Amino acid sequence: MGWGKAPVASSPDFLRIRALPLRGAYPDDLTGLMTRLLKSPEGSQTLLDVQAKALYDLGLSGGLFAPIRVGGGKTLCSFLAPRVLQSRSPLLILPAKLIEKTKRELLRYARDWNVAKHLRIMSYETLGRVSGSAYLDLNPPDLIIADEGHRLKNSKAAVTRRVARYLRAHPATIVVVMSGTIMKRSIKEFAHLLEWSHKARSVLPHYAHELTEWAEALDEDNNAFTKREPGVLLDLMPGRRPEGEDENAVARKVFFARCSATSGIVISDAKDEYQGSLSIVGTEYACSPATEDNFRILRETMCKPNGWALTEAMQAWAVARQIALGFHYEFFPEPPQEWLDARKAWAKLCREILAEPDYERAGIDSELQVRMAVARGDVPDPYGCWESWHRIEPTFDAKTRCVWHDHTAIGLAKTWLAEHPQGIAWVEHGAFGDRLAKESGGSYFRQLGLDAKGTFIEDADGPIIASVAANSEGRNLQGKWCDNLLTACPADAEKLEQVIGRTHRRGQKEDTVNVDVMIGCREHLEAIPRALASASVKKDLLGFELKISLADIDWPENILRSGSRWL
Repeated sequence: MGWGKAPVASSPDFLRIRALPLRGAYPDDLTGLMTRLLKSPEGSQTLLDVQAKALYDLGLSGGLFAPIRVGGGKTLCSFLAPRVLQSRSPLLILPAKLIEKTKRELLRYARDWNVAKHLRIMSYETLGRVSGSAYLDLNPPDLIIADEGHRLKNSKAAVTRRVARYLRAHPATIVVVMSGTIMKRSIKEFAHLLEWSHKARSVLPHYAHELTEWAEALDEDNNAFTKREPGVLLDLMPGRRPEGEDENAVARKVFFARCSATSGIVISDAKDEYQGSLSIVGTEYACSPATEDNFRILRETMCKPNGWALTEAMQAWAVARQIALGFHYEFFPEPPQEWLDARKAWAKLCREILAEPDYERAGIDSELQVRMAVARGDVPDPYGCWESWHRIEPTFDAKTRCVWHDHTAIGLAKTWLAEHPQGIAWVEHGAFGDRLAKESGGSYFRQLGLDAKGTFIEDADGPIIASVAANSEGRNLQGKWCDNLLTACPADAEKLEQVIGRTHRRGQKEDTVNVDVMIGCREHLEAIPRALASASVKKDLLGFELKISLADIDWPENILRSGSRWL
């Protein structure tokens, strides 16, 4: 229970949510019915059950919120949604790295389905730029489809602000939000997305203070000081209360029942479409004395190996993951302190301005727009932060270089690629990927899913190297690869779900997908246990197991280890 926090109490918003109508039974043979309605005359494919339910609900409710698991068929839903709604001006928004892949799939699906050929496709990145600030107003969509919709979770991001502003001005716009990783830590991350898709029928409170109370009862990271007893949330769905668990876990399952019984909210079935095994094996590796020395500097002084002081724990976490792989980034040359101070003051002013609702309503939602507004005098700058930064910024060219001190991790990854003809070595650091590609002779697929020769990742063969940032979302890699190497394992379940889901998905021909994990420091060692703890809470809220929860995991024991790498 929470210390000093009252249980969640009844309110008009709670009563509104509790009174929302429950979805009726789906028609018999819904999958066959929706397939016949939407396939082309020559089509031979069949919709998945979850696709049929999503499109049926969309047609009935005029909105869709679909946390469908990775590999669950969201792309085809985005192509068919405009047909279901007879939309005249549909817009599909997705990450820039998936534009080419999506256009390819649209052409391929057009052979079997009556896809919306008038569907406009643009990226979150384009919409978030200053040049994209007026795009929605100049090209007003009547349907917005957000694939990988977790990209709109950050309510402070320019792209999210622009979509929100457009929807306030055009409330009749229909919204479809789809993602396999809709929640990282809190229900507050997707409350506004539910309000966009369901408007007055959202199953989360509309008011911030009440949403915070719900989050304190339902979220995964609450401790004794922030945790709240669920109170009335246990009665959100009468007769749907599980037994034998702590009340907060029960409340999460009750909330899931309320969500899944609401028309227009379609969640993946608990059973994964691909039933092959998933094996995760962690392997520790030794490092050179230079790496041990660099970790000692990091742990004892919170500095990079060159003595550059770090100011935040997250910075130290990131540097540790670099050092374990044998390198670190550093400014070259180091910036003067005056330059750093001016940048810090300007960044603080930008954060304050972007947090002001009046400026957001005026269309100021990015750092560049703040620059322009301050320079014009439209936004006050009482301490001259912009003037100081504008004056000093050109005096230093902030470049970084990669400094290598250990070849161990590169050697391990190189050997792994040579032994796994169906293998993907996943890298989070560009410097590591570049060097691994050079030493192994393999292709490194990074921005937009392309390698140095311009080859698209899904057209490649043999063992490859893939950037996590560029390829962990939306790629269909199960046809050629079944083995994975994580050179710097993510510590959150959502990113792991995306990476593993590239090969552990429907269409995989092998019986087992393998994930090998390199472990060179405490930050690596803690990754899988942390992700597992997060995944269990998400199952309660989303109703389906994340892939890591289904895996056979062989992980080193959490025993005392010597040396600075493990402190």
